[in-house]
Amino acid sequence: MRWKRTTRTALTIALAWSMTGCGIPTQFAFGWSSEETARTNKTHAIRLESQPPGAEVERQYGDQRASIGTTPLTDQVSYEAEETIARRGWLPMVIVGAVELIVGLSLAASVDTEPNSFEEEETSDALLGAGALFIIAGLVDTIWGGVRSFTGRRVVKSTVLGPTQIDYTAQKDGLPTASFSAQIPKDKRGTLVLDPTFVAEAPPPTPPPPPSAIVPTR
Repeated sequence: MRWKRTTRTALTIALAWSMTGCGIPTQFAFGWSSEETARTNKTHAIRLESQPPGAEVERQYGDQRASIGTTPLTDQVSYEAEETIARRGWLPMVIVGAVELIVGLSLAASVDTEPNSFEEEETSDALLGAGALFIIAGLVDTIWGGVRSFTGRRVVKSTVLGPTQIDYTAQKDGLPTASFSAQIPKDKRGTLVLDPTFVAEAPPPTPPPPPSAIVPTR
């Protein structure tokens, strides 16, 4: 009858393996997705340079005009946006993980620590192995589902509320005015060309290091 006991042990562990994989399929079968819309304040950064540098820049955004400094500079523009946020419900995986933990602990608690026969010892080993598998799977499903419940969100759509265009003008003594228009949130940098013939001076070459004084030794 030993082959029957071995078969029962193998079937017990195989059953445990099959059950401990229930978290992922249950999540995809019964998990849900939801979307919500919220308004938020955001900041858009634009790096501005000019040819030649050192031009005074003014910004026109909506009905507000302001002087923002001398190039090169980084302009920070605050605007309001409406975001659509998608969330995925991971409660099914957490529930399955909790059930797996309960089953695993119950199997481990039912193990006979002092078996009186080879059959009881083999059964205890099978129950202990199955319980361990359930506990491991339960911990993985519970932790993963819990973490994803708080982090499983993403912005699927963002709409700028208000003007999307920023107009910049630059002035420098003796040069014509230059202009540049940036789109929020597409453009990240821009160049205001006051003098198309301007060529930046190359930095002076780095002088070679002085020769080290080497004192010959005898």
